[in-house]
Amino acid sequence: MMKRVIILVVLLLISFHAY
Repeated sequence: MMKRVIILVVLLLISFHAY
């Protein structure tokens, strides 16, 4: 469960950096 949350956070960070 925790891994999924971490992956979501990482994806969000990547999206913000890409933006």
